[in-house]
Amino acid sequence: MNWYNEASRIDTLVTLRNIEEMDINRITFTESINDISFVAQYYCLSTLSMGKNAFLQNPIHSNECYEVVMSQSVPHFNDVRIITYSKIVTEVNLMPIKESTVNIINSIDNGINPVAYDMFGDHFNDNNLPIEISNLNWFTVDPEKINRLDADTKLANCAIFLQETHLVNGDSFAVHVNDWAFNETLKERLALRFLGTLCQKIQFAVDKYNKVVEVRCF
Repeated sequence: MNWYNEASRIDTLVTLRNIEEMDINRITFTESINDISFVAQYYCLSTLSMGKNAFLQNPIHSNECYEVVMSQSVPHFNDVRIITYSKIVTEVNLMPIKESTVNIINSIDNGINPVAYDMFGDHFNDNNLPIEISNLNWFTVDPEKINRLDADTKLANCAIFLQETHLVNGDSFAVHVNDWAFNETLKERLALRFLGTLCQKIQFAVDKYNKVVEVRCF
């Protein structure tokens, strides 16, 4: 395998803000919804893979992304918290996922987000305890040696959304992936090729069972 190199885990700087300028507005979305977009599927499947009470953070850097979060993701969660600093929305936090949304996901025959499905699978985690992973070996991917995914419109829009929320001003994001074997077929995974279309750099972590358990994007 010559498309990655063993490396130390990359850390990104955390922007410090004045806590006195922060406000938290908690809202509840009570209207029923019967569909789920590719963007919402990404976050909902991520939640279910980590546990139904997993805490999701959506950074906000534009009105457009805020509208996507509020219209597409928020209706699928019971507890929504809008974080503002100096009266500017900077983050929307979501938890836990609604049972009605779990039922929608379980009933999808066609139209599942293939990237989200490849990342998180359908083995939903009923354990509410946080994921504990230790003794990981980290590797950095050479993006030029990954065949980037030729995404359709829905996946392309999902990629743009992730770029414009999680990859602004040098930020990064991580995903805990489900049952990825660490072998040569890894670079052909749909989700890894998708991430290669939106990231400048990718790292992944391998556990003692030779499984890829986390992917970080920069």
